[in-house]
Amino acid sequence: MNGGIMQIIKILLIMVQTNLCPMSEGLVVYQARAFYTMLFDTVVIFDDSHCYCTVDSFSARMAHVKTDTANAHSENLQASKQSYWLYPDPNNGNITIQQKITDKQLVSVRVRNAAGVNIYQGALQFNDKKANLQLKGVSAGLYILQLIDAQGNSFGLKFTVF
Repeated sequence: MNGGIMQIIKILLIMVQTNLCPMSEGLVVYQARAFYTMLFDTVVIFDDSHCYCTVDSFSARMAHVKTDTANAHSENLQASKQSYWLYPDPNNGNITIQQKITDKQLVSVRVRNAAGVNIYQGALQFNDKKANLQLKGVSAGLYILQLIDAQGNSFGLKFTVF
């Protein structure tokens, strides 16, 4: 095959990867989306609504959960099954965060940029399993959102701001 056909095949493979479910396929989807954005000098809002049914596989890949086994009780057991996801991704700094299990207690939130610099710290109150976070004046790039619930469980989510 000549070089032109190989380039077309590579671009098609990237386009296929960008439309996969990041909750089941993991980081490679976000990397493909970032590469696509750079390659075509455009930002596309990917619709991931089709993959919310696979939250367990996403949380297994993306969330780090700490539990205190010495003081484990029914609340901690329930909380250890908790998971979070956010949308849209990429976004403009306005994010909706959704939880799998209803938890009305305040959740601590911290957002760091790709260099690890803390750009936001606060608390979220979830209503109907959802909370909104508005990050004003953030630059385009990759960010890590850390959530810590009342039981001390920690969850990490990656997202991109365009």
